[in-house]
Formats: sequence, structure tokens, C-alpha cells
Amino acid sequence: MANFRDLERLGTRSDDTVLFGVGWLSRDMKYATGEVAPNFYEKLTELCRNPWQPFATVGFHSCDLCQYDGVPFKGELYIPGQGRIYVSPVGVAHYIATHWYSPPAVFVQAVLDCPPMQSMDYKKKLLANGGRGLTRAFNEPSQPI
Repeated sequence: MANFRDLERLGTRSDDTVLFGVGWLSRDMKYATGEVAPNFYEKLTELCRNPWQPFATVGFHSCDLCQYDGVPFKGELYIPGQGRIYVSPVGVAHYIATHWYSPPAVFVQAVLDCPPMQSMDYKKKLLANGGRGLTRAFNEPSQPI
């Protein structure tokens, strides 16, 4: 799995959708640690249960921060907020719970403000935060990236 610094611009898609990474960790990088509020963690894990996926992902990633038997995970979270779309691996909840990862405050607030995945309110929030190109996936089958 790729690793990126928090809030690093992941690029611009051909439809001008700008994505910013959060929680793309690896053992070879430094990352912020600390406690997170229980309500944030509960909301994050709720969003991770059935994340909306605009693209098909290939394979699983095993956490390389774990000393042994890294937890496997697959998929990404697309969290709209503050005029941006934050993209995080679903494993971000594991990083927080097990490795004390502390995501940026803007991501925490975006998660707290995020409507339920798959809802019309979620789609509207994606649109309002620059995700017009991503919302086409609500009506189209997933395409490999």
C-alpha cells in the first residue's frame, strides 16, 4: 500500500476532483500519535462498516505497523468536508485503535459531520465539497483504478 503524509494532495482526477490523503501509514514514516475522542472513533468505525467505493480496489493490505500478523483490510473511505474530499484506507480505524494514530483535526471534524454512507445526504455533501466526478459512481458499476 502506498503511504502519504497527512493532508497531502493525492492528485487531481481528470474531472478536476481533488483528493487529500489521511491515514496512509507505513512503518517507515513518522505519524502523529495520541488519544482520539470516543465519539469520533465510533463514527469512524460506523463509516468503515460499509464504505462507499467509487472505484474497485484490488487485493488486501496487511498492516505493517503490527509486529506480527498484521490485520488485513481492503477499501477506502471518501469523507467530504471543508471544501475537500479526504481519502483514507479503511484500516485507519485499526491504526487509531492499535497504533495510537491521531489524524488531523480537519479530518476528525469531517468524519463527525459526515452523513451515513450510501445516503442522499452523503452524495449531496460529496457534491458540495468538490466530488462531482466521484458521484458518477453512484449510478455506474465500479471500475478498477
